[in-house]
Amino acid sequence: MSLGLGAALFYFAFRHVEWSQISSALRRAQPLWLLPAGFIFLTGLWLRGLRIAYLGEGRASVPKPYASGAVLCLAVNNFIPLRVGELLKIYYLAKRAGLGFLKSSMVIVAERVLDVISLLLLMGLAFIGNSSLFLVWLEKLSGPGTDSSQGLPWPLIAVCCLLVAAMAVLAFDIGGLRRRLWLLASALLGQLREIARALAKRLPAAMAAALLIWLADLFFVWSMAEGFQIHLSFFQLLFLQVTLSLAYASSVSPGALGLYELMGSWVLESLGFATDQALAYLLAAHGFTYVLLFAASFLVIARENSLVELWRGLFGNSQKATIKS
Repeated sequence: MSLGLGAALFYFAFRHVEWSQISSALRRAQPLWLLPAGFIFLTGLWLRGLRIAYLGEGRASVPKPYASGAVLCLAVNNFIPLRVGELLKIYYLAKRAGLGFLKSSMVIVAERVLDVISLLLLMGLAFIGNSSLFLVWLEKLSGPGTDSSQGLPWPLIAVCCLLVAAMAVLAFDIGGLRRRLWLLASALLGQLREIARALAKRLPAAMAAALLIWLADLFFVWSMAEGFQIHLSFFQLLFLQVTLSLAYASSVSPGALGLYELMGSWVLESLGFATDQALAYLLAAHGFTYVLLFAASFLVIARENSLVELWRGLFGNSQKATIKS
C-alpha cells in the first residue's frame, strides 16, 4: 500500500514535466559534487552512531555496533514505511551493544527528542530568512489553497491517512502493546528512573552531536544542489532542508518516496528554479542516499559475516526458546 502511495505522489510531482527534460537536466549536472556529498553523508551516519554510543555508555567510544544500528535503521526505513527501522534499531542495540531493551528504547526516544528540538531550531531560522514563503508553505500544508496544482490534493491525503491507520491496526495489536508497555514500566520503574537520570546528564553533549548531524545533512543538500547549479542562500537552504526532513519524518511511504520530490519541487519552484532542474536534483539526491545506504548496509552485513549470521545473532536465541517451550 505504501509503494502505491509513493507511486501516486511521484505522479503528482512529475505530471507536468517531460522525462526528456529531466534527463537533459541530469546530463547537465556536475558529478564531482557527489564526492563531498557522499563523504559528508557517511560522516553523518558515523555521527549518528557516536551520539547513540554517548547516550548509551556516557563516552564517545568508537561506535561500531551503534553506527551499524543507525545504518540498518535508515536502510529499513527506506524500504518499509512507518519508521519500522526504529524498532529494528532498538532490537539490534539491545542484542549487539548489550544495552538491554529498556535502556535501548529510552536511548532511541532521547535521540528522537533531540532531533525534534534541532528541527524546531532550524524551522525558526528558516522562518527568519523566508517568512513570507514560510507562511505560504504552512498554508499549503494546513489548508486547501487556491491552486490545487501546487498543493497536495486533499482527497489523496485523506486516503493516505486512512491507509496508514489501517496498516497500523493490521500490523500491531495496539491495545495489547499498550498493556504490555504499562506492565513493563510498572515493574521496572526504578530502572527507568536510573536510566533517565543518566540520560539527563548526557543530553547537552548529545544535543551538540545532534546539531552536527543536522549540519552534515544540510551540507549534503547544499553539495548536491551545487552540482545542479541550484545556488541557494543559507536561509533558503535551511527552508529546503526543513521541508525535506518533514517529508522523511512523515514515513507514509518508504524513504518518503514521491513525497520528497513533491514537497522539494514546490519549494524550489517557489524560489524561482525551473521545475525540470528542481526535479532532476531531487531525484539524484534521493537516489544517491539510497545507493549510499545500500552500500553501508552491505558492509554492515558483511562484517556480521552474512545476512544469515546476522539473523541468527539477533533472533536465534528467541527461536530456540520458542522451540523449547
